[in-house]
Amino acid sequence: MKYEIQHLTLCDDWVNTWTTYDQDENEIPTIFDSYQNAQNALSDFLKEELREYQDGNIASPYTSEEFRIMELVT
Repeated sequence: MKYEIQHLTLCDDWVNTWTTYDQDENEIPTIFDSYQNAQNALSDFLKEELREYQDGNIASPYTSEEFRIMELVT
């Protein structure tokens, strides 16, 4: 099973906004091999967001309610 992190957006509802780059520098959606890997990545991201907010680098951090982890249907 594969998983993706989806972000709740105003225009497009839930969408995978996480991307990586392939060997040709093409932007591709980030896909995780397990739910736990996706959860760990999301937790790390949210911790970094909070740290940046506390340091005054961003006006407000994202919250966990804005994200969900979904299994990809193949």
